[in-house]
Amino acid sequence: MALRNGPAEFGLVTRVIHWTMMVLVIGQLALGLKIESIEPGLANLWLYGLHKTLGFLVLALILIRIAWHIASPPPPPLPGAPMPARRRTGSGTDVGSDPGAAAG
Repeated sequence: MALRNGPAEFGLVTRVIHWTMMVLVIGQLALGLKIESIEPGLANLWLYGLHKTLGFLVLALILIRIAWHIASPPPPPLPGAPMPARRRTGSGTDVGSDPGAAAG
């Protein structure tokens, strides 16, 4: 498996960033729920610091992912894959753009 994205698959760097972010976000959610349920105090203050540190790590990975997306563009969508909703809705929402559509 190549480090960079290829024409038919995502590269190793993209996959590692993706799954690392997934683990961190789920960990952040679990840690946040744990912090919410405990009584604030000096004994568990380190949990707040850990939560903040992991949050900054997620932010750094987001910025790295954007830079990597520019440096190594993702492969094109698979043939026959459904188009994203943002592309489908543009043509059907313009009033008067298709004279035949108003008949009925």
